Order: sequence, then C-alpha cells, then structure tokens
Amino acid sequence: MNFSEFRNRLGADPGSQDPEFLAARQAGPEFEAAARGAEVFERKLEGMARFPVDADALLAEVLHTSRRAAGPRWLAMAAGVAVVAGITAILLFQARLPDTLPEYLAAHYRHDGQMVLERATAGAASDVRAVLGQFELTAAPALAERIAYIKLCPSLHGEGAHMVVQTTEGLVTVFFLPGVHARQGLVVPIDGQRAVLVDLPGGSGVIIGTSGQQEAQLAVLLQEALVPVSVDA
Repeated sequence: MNFSEFRNRLGADPGSQDPEFLAARQAGPEFEAAARGAEVFERKLEGMARFPVDADALLAEVLHTSRRAAGPRWLAMAAGVAVVAGITAILLFQARLPDTLPEYLAAHYRHDGQMVLERATAGAASDVRAVLGQFELTAAPALAERIAYIKLCPSLHGEGAHMVVQTTEGLVTVFFLPGVHARQGLVVPIDGQRAVLVDLPGGSGVIIGTSGQQEAQLAVLLQEALVPVSVDA
C-alpha cells in the first residue's frame, strides 16, 4: 500500500483494524506521523461531541447583534446570521483546539472569555457542585459563594471548567485544566493580560484579569478551597 492510498484509507476509516492497513502504518515515519495526526483529530472530534452548544451564550450574542440592527425588518436576519456564526465559531474552536498551553489559553479566552464575563451574575452556586463534581472536586463556601458563573469547557485533555470569580477588584476569569501540571506561578501573556498558573488537585488553575495582590490572594483561595470530594466529605 503506497502512502497516497494509506492516507485515503486513513481519512475514510482511521480506526480500521485491517491487517494490510495496520502493516502499512509501520512502513515509514510519514505513515506513522499521518496516523498519529488522524488519531489526535479524532480525539478532538470526540471531545467536541461531548460539549453541546452553549445556548445561553448563543442567545446573548443573537440579542446583542439584533439590538444593533438598523430596523425591525432586519431583526430576524441579524438573529439568523448570529446563530449560524455562533454555532460555527463554537464548533471550530472545539474541533481545532490548540495543542500547546499558551495557544490554548489565548484561543479559549478570545473565544468566549469576554462574553462569559459579561454574562456572569451572582447566584451560580447551584451549578458549582455539579460542574466541579465532574472532576471529583468541591469548593468550600469561601470560594463557592464568590463564583458568579461556572460551566464545563473544552480543555487540553478532554474537558475542564470555566469560572468567573468575584474579587474586590471585580470579576476574574479562572480556568481549571485537569491533567495539566504546569509550573506554579507560570505567566502566559494574553492580549495585554496575565494568565497565571496555580497548582491544584488533579491539574492547574489559570487566573486571568486581576492585579498582582488580588492574583496572589485568589491563588491561595483556590488552593485552600478547591479540594477533592473525599476530603470535603
């Protein structure tokens, strides 16, 4: 089987267990590289399927676009365009999730960071246990009462959590990335802001959008209040 035929088979059925196909994978480095690339893409597609379109965020974008329309007759058209654009953006972001931490953080925050901040309101506590429970974590009241918004989101290794936390300086974005163990205090610049890594149980937290003093206080709060469920029980 030549490389061209192998790639065609790979695109049609990347999980094929056909002996000839499996043997071809060992025929050279380019065969193996193509197979690994297909596996990575398939995992991202599987991950995308686990994350339904955020209907609330999409509705917010629809209404925002509609309000800026020239007149009532454009309302339906603006809403329809916003829906299509919103769904496309969400699916493309999830299907093309970057592979490196800096690229992921920048892409994720640019994707919906500002929108989520604008939607965040007090009273998200009822969702905190459900979302964090997906990672066998819970938030002590000192943290849970300050979470204004929380949802599941695509992460580097499947799924993670996207939170908005209230501080004395205002709302701050916090990502929880399971399985990511970056150096404590690592700083990644994102569009003029700092994304600071915090070591947490089972992964890393990322704080975006606060000053150095509030950043340090929030890092301590996350480490003290975000704990495994078994410890809290």
